[in-house]
Amino acid sequence: MRKNLFKNDEGVMALEACISLTLFLIVMLALYSMINMFTAQSMISHSLQQTGQSIALENYKNTKMEVKTLQKIPLKLLGKITGGWSTKSNDTLDTAGGSFSDETKVSKKNVKGVVEKRFGSYLGGNSQNTDNILRSMGVVDGLKGINFDKTTISGDDVVIEISYKIRLLFYIEVFHFGEFESTQKVCCRLWK
Repeated sequence: MRKNLFKNDEGVMALEACISLTLFLIVMLALYSMINMFTAQSMISHSLQQTGQSIALENYKNTKMEVKTLQKIPLKLLGKITGGWSTKSNDTLDTAGGSFSDETKVSKKNVKGVVEKRFGSYLGGNSQNTDNILRSMGVVDGLKGINFDKTTISGDDVVIEISYKIRLLFYIEVFHFGEFESTQKVCCRLWK
């Protein structure tokens, strides 16, 4: 009877297929989750770099882009041709109100708030879109989950440091398996 028990191989292929298919799907899900995490980090890093560059050039835009003396003549002529659009566009660049205010000028006091707004603008266009994008990529709590507290201006440099938690698709609540702490840092020299 023992010989017949070990020689009966009916259903072995189905059992092997179940085991190997399950393992294959787990590996594919883990791979997809890791790719999703790296994509999120790359998108966040790009937005941070763009934010740092725009803040680094803010001083140049506010102080160096003045039009003086003979340069005003072609601009006035261009303003008449375009109906004043060309002269107004420099004033409204990067501001909602049409003129530079204390909120858009970067200083040590407001650098964190300016960085948060610009980061959201570069990543999603506005805070709602940014929050949706971050949540879809697995960032815990979306835009509120990103900590900008270590952002500073030190000397001639803007140092933007953020930290956040990103969750993989196969996150297990009991063991907190699949949730990673991530920190990214960008340093840009202010234009003087």
